[in-house]
Amino acid sequence: MQQACRQGCTASTAACLRIHHSLVYDTCERRSVNAFGALTARLTEVFESDAPIIVRMERAVASWVDTVTARPTLARLILRHAAEADEHGPQALFPTASHFVEIAWALFEEARSKGECKPLHDDPFHAASAVIGATVFYVAALAPLAPSSSFKTALTAEQVAAHKDDVLRTMRLLLGIPSPRAAKPRATKKTARKKPRSR
Repeated sequence: MQQACRQGCTASTAACLRIHHSLVYDTCERRSVNAFGALTARLTEVFESDAPIIVRMERAVASWVDTVTARPTLARLILRHAAEADEHGPQALFPTASHFVEIAWALFEEARSKGECKPLHDDPFHAASAVIGATVFYVAALAPLAPSSSFKTALTAEQVAAHKDDVLRTMRLLLGIPSPRAAKPRATKKTARKKPRSR
């Protein structure tokens, strides 16, 4: 009888945990939909613009970094979603995620066919992993993994700018996009000195 009681309690506990997890996940899912609203708006504006393909890709990366660094909750939601993948199965974190993946893939193929980029790999997910993973880890995982370091969770403007520059450089390297050349300083005409008149 005691064994049956223990089994019943174990089954009841497991059922409660499943219900609790379901409620927590549903809450997190609703939060993620709301939290990713700003990112969705930014990416939609970038991808639907008339700018050249490479410019749109770079602006999308910059928008990603700006949004996630401004709202670290997004990075934590991504980590939670990935950690609980076995529980909820393959499921997009927010409704328009698959749509943006399709757009990015189409831009990648178009840019490659036009010779605007010469990627190191045929699979653009190498670049996507480097861009997304680096930002998520930098924003949400680095400080907890190294609590005794001087790195703080709240990033400074200088840290965000440096990270964005690193991510853009990584994307250009993996996709074979030439780095923008720094504007050359304009040559100034030197005023010739007038020779003194001989008396």
